[in-house]
Amino acid sequence: MPSFLKQIKNLLVGRVQKNYPNWDITIALRYLPIVRDIQSRLPPSAEILEVGCGEFGILPYLSPKYKNFTGADVDFGVRSQGNRMRMVPYRGYTLPLPDRSFDVCICVDTLEHIPAQHRSHFMSELLRVTKARLYLTFPSGRMAASADSILASYYKANYGHDFPYLHEHQLYTLPQSSIVDSQISAAGWETSSQGNTNVILWVCLLFFGFSKFSFLTTAYILLAPLTNFFSLFNFPPYYRALIIASRHATTH
Repeated sequence: MPSFLKQIKNLLVGRVQKNYPNWDITIALRYLPIVRDIQSRLPPSAEILEVGCGEFGILPYLSPKYKNFTGADVDFGVRSQGNRMRMVPYRGYTLPLPDRSFDVCICVDTLEHIPAQHRSHFMSELLRVTKARLYLTFPSGRMAASADSILASYYKANYGHDFPYLHEHQLYTLPQSSIVDSQISAAGWETSSQGNTNVILWVCLLFFGFSKFSFLTTAYILLAPLTNFFSLFNFPPYYRALIIASRHATTH
């Protein structure tokens, strides 16, 4: 690539990363429906927990007015957000947190990385630590499984090895949204379910993001300012399900 084109590329990437720090378009698409709901319903004083947050979780997409944020995970990475996040490390499937200690609990794309025999207990832990509202989203359904298979093959063809996250999706199998919804409802919570991210859009974006060609991965980074536009394409078939659960006033 000629040097002037590299300079233009670096300038554009730098500007996007400055205006959208720690932003990833496919991760943003997972979180934006949750962000909109939180910011329309809950005050900035709300105590928020995210389980399986990794380095950033919802923070790049959530208003900085929300300062009472706790993350729980097995690994927070090298760029963990200690300035905005109280970090609670844990192992296994039991959370080292008191009952009803958070107004809101968020769990995004984590359930599918838990072996099926442990999912029920893990969900009961999410409900246990939540006072009022749980946001649980995960890949689900045959279309999602097919998308995972396509992306796993594409990634391996590019890099010669499996992508660990997609490998776990296939190893543990994807959760069934109807079963998850029923289990939460059986615990006495009100639930609403909706789709999250069109599966075709998901695959197309990750064909850019997983590419071994730098011009495609650069294009993927430069798409960040268009996230709100792409979020308009949230129609079936969906890659993931989003379950929003609210505690009944009489639930004990």
